[in-house]
Amino acid sequence: MRVGKAAPGHIAIIGAVERLLNRGDRDLTITKICHESKYSRSGFYYHFGSIDQCLIEAFNIAESELDKAMSPWLFSQDPEAPKLLHALRATQDCYLKHGNLMVLMRQRLPEVFYLKMRGLRTAISKRIQIMAPWIPASEANLITDFFYFAGMAMWEEFIVTNHNERTEEEMFDIIYYSWTLMLHVNVWSEKHIEPKRQKPRQI
Repeated sequence: MRVGKAAPGHIAIIGAVERLLNRGDRDLTITKICHESKYSRSGFYYHFGSIDQCLIEAFNIAESELDKAMSPWLFSQDPEAPKLLHALRATQDCYLKHGNLMVLMRQRLPEVFYLKMRGLRTAISKRIQIMAPWIPASEANLITDFFYFAGMAMWEEFIVTNHNERTEEEMFDIIYYSWTLMLHVNVWSEKHIEPKRQKPRQI
């Protein structure tokens, strides 16, 4: 990349890529990108060395938006604040905005995708241990991976295939209720649910 991310051409080309993807066109070519962005091939190559480099830069922006939105929850040391609810909303918003790009990155450049997302997964696992300190680190890692892949699969189906009959709110409720159930916290308040004490059995 020869210029900074704030360069108008850089932003215009990345925006063109996202628009093409959001219209369902994942067979990207430089010709299509140039037509959508109103830049020439030489203009494209002035900013990017290849389509893959352009995709990586676009993904970096999407990842930064997600990190910024989730940071208040991820790095809080308070078990109950801010709410998991807000972090999952941020994830939802990011997938609704950049979902097609994220799907293509995972399929076309999986080594880049999973490397970039590794830090987020680590941060989520650590936050789970603060929010639910009774969960061992190894189990927190498993919970993170379960929701990471399950949530990603659900949003991919919803965004890309449009075969999912659920609304956005129904999708969110499924994911949020699953998290609170797995972490053994109340919905909305997200306070720890005290285990019920069982009465001793009469022999």
